[in-house]
Amino acid sequence: MSTALDLDLDLLIGEMPAVPCESSTHDPADAAHDDGPATHYVRMICPTCGTTVIKAYCRQFIDFIFGGGKIEHGDCPALPGVEWATVLGPIG
Repeated sequence: MSTALDLDLDLLIGEMPAVPCESSTHDPADAAHDDGPATHYVRMICPTCGTTVIKAYCRQFIDFIFGGGKIEHGDCPALPGVEWATVLGPIG
């Protein structure tokens, strides 16, 4: 007989569903993204205004950020992604 604790543990240690890319501009048709799941958690801090977000991003967007891609939001100027991003760690 399974207890409630056994069922909770099964949920905690079982397979986790894939985390989707949380970029507000995520579109696999865009060269900066792919159709795969998110691979890393990233903290983005706008160097101009200080707006901060932590999101899960797809592998292609990580490559875009650190491959010279520029990031922008609101009225702030587009700046190289490396000035914004800190990879916090892999997902999974």
